[in-house]
Amino acid sequence: GSLPLELGKISNLEIIRAGGNTELSGKIPEEIGNCRNLTVLGLAATKISGSLPVSLGKLSKLETLSVYSAMLSGEIPKELGNCSQLINLFLYDNDLSGTLPRELGKLQNLEKILLWQNNLHGPIPEEIGFMKSLNAIDLSMNYFSGTIPISFGNLSNLEELMLSSNNITGSIPSVLSNCTRLVQLQIDANQISGLIPPEIGLLKELNIFLGWQNKLEGNIPAELAGCQNLQALDL
Repeated sequence: GSLPLELGKISNLEIIRAGGNTELSGKIPEEIGNCRNLTVLGLAATKISGSLPVSLGKLSKLETLSVYSAMLSGEIPKELGNCSQLINLFLYDNDLSGTLPRELGKLQNLEKILLWQNNLHGPIPEEIGFMKSLNAIDLSMNYFSGTIPISFGNLSNLEELMLSSNNITGSIPSVLSNCTRLVQLQIDANQISGLIPPEIGLLKELNIFLGWQNKLEGNIPAELAGCQNLQALDL
């Protein structure tokens, strides 16, 4: 069946976990925005379809929005930038389109943004680099274009940066060397050009670096020997 509109009347509701119900379908009702105490909305691995309601922006206590491997379409509402307590944003493996809203940059508590395998396009907003709590960004298998934002150098807690299979151009920013906790850097299957910055060798925790199927050139910098935890290098 579908989610009843009447859920919006349960003002004390804190958690909705209905993931894995493969016959759960229909849209997320706008009325969910009236559940002002909601901290978790979990509808992953269902047949939930339609767009994310704008009313989700009213959920100032929401910490986890998990609607991955569903049938969502439409754009990511910019109003999600008002969910100031959001920690986990899991919307991967859907049919979401449009651009990534700049307003998400207001989410200073966000730790994980997983949006891979959708139909998102346009540049990656610089504002994403102002989300100081981020430890995982996965935007793979979309249609993002433009360059890797220089602001990503601000993400001192970042451990995973996954941008594979997009249309990203420009060079690898040397400021990524500021992301000293980075474990995975996956930028394969793009249109990235130029040299591999020797500063990448400063990433002592780097475990996986995938850069194949790009337009990189020049020498492989000897400084990569500084990545003493490197287990996989694919160029």
